[in-house]
Amino acid sequence: MRQKSTLHCLALGIFRRAENSQELLESTQYWQLKVEMEVAIDSLEGLMKAVSIAPDLIFLDALIPPIEQVHLIHYLSKNKDTQRIPILVDEGFIKLHPGVLTLADENNGARPPLSDNLKIELEKGLIELNPLIVAYPATSSEHDPAWGHRSRHELLESVFVEALSRKCL
Repeated sequence: MRQKSTLHCLALGIFRRAENSQELLESTQYWQLKVEMEVAIDSLEGLMKAVSIAPDLIFLDALIPPIEQVHLIHYLSKNKDTQRIPILVDEGFIKLHPGVLTLADENNGARPPLSDNLKIELEKGLIELNPLIVAYPATSSEHDPAWGHRSRHELLESVFVEALSRKCL
């Protein structure tokens, strides 16, 4: 059994493309927190890996389409093996949600509509009120005072640590 500590974690990154994972993998090498990162290149692979490896946290790439992120969060939150795992989600996605659902439906006519159960859960705050959903900064802005003098990579490390602390609640 893997020893849990605040200095080491097993993370699962679900990405849109393989090259998107490289930046995060490289930046974690410089963190004080030691991260062993498993990578999935699509949502289905990510769901299967999440159940099989039971990571300490799950990182959703900001480039995953919004409707796909909603479904990932829904399924991860419902599965008994993954429902207590913190999920790191792009802060822009969280700010746009749930309005992003309407936009995603309009822009993608080929997708089936959301089930009534999922719509009800979203209205009840599946994402906004879930303490295991943690926002991360997808992009940095030199003009944003919240960033201060820290790089995106430094901020991401603190987000990972925050997510791990929420898992212990």
